[in-house]
Amino acid sequence: MASLSPTDYKVNIGVLETAHSIFRPWRAHVRSDKLYTEINLVFKSFMNPFLQLFRQTVATLLSYSSVTQPNYEVITRCQVLLLDIYFDFTCQDLPPDIEDSHNEFFEPSNGWFQRLLACDPEGSYSDVSDRIAALT
Repeated sequence: MASLSPTDYKVNIGVLETAHSIFRPWRAHVRSDKLYTEINLVFKSFMNPFLQLFRQTVATLLSYSSVTQPNYEVITRCQVLLLDIYFDFTCQDLPPDIEDSHNEFFEPSNGWFQRLLACDPEGSYSDVSDRIAALT
């Protein structure tokens, strides 16, 4: 967690890819005390930095004009990993920190997820094939 950076998204991608490789198997695991012990241990050290980075990254993406094109692609990749981890975290049960921030993420008029879905920065895709590649 100490490696997450507010400015170096290339480092963040490495940390998040590693974290996602650890958390992704939780999606298919059968509920057990051992699994929940592991999940709760992760939440204690990972949840606050994760939520902070999520908020910072999505805010940066939504203010596209302040991001240069090469950085935009790196930051977008980071956001995709953050979304993957968000899903990893919610597959077994809703963590209290995520449940407490439900409105922040899902408010119909101004939640992060609705704003991300509506986001289509002009010039962020050079053509349709780039857009399709970004979705895969």
